[in-house]
Amino acid sequence: MTGEEIRQLARKHHNPKDRINDTWHPVYIDECRIINRESIEKSLMQKYEPRKINTKAKRSTLYPGMGKKKC
Repeated sequence: MTGEEIRQLARKHHNPKDRINDTWHPVYIDECRIINRESIEKSLMQKYEPRKINTKAKRSTLYPGMGKKKC
């Protein structure tokens, strides 16, 4: 089996929430880790969509002098 075939098997059979067994083939383990990372990134992108993030910084009312330019 080639490395690409092993990666395809991992894509076919591995679910992101499944445990990774240390006795599996190293290429299979590597692809499973990539699958897990992609799943985490996807869930974070869905949770923190750009329109949900407040990009406008507000001046502090607790410390009114902060954020002002000093002359």
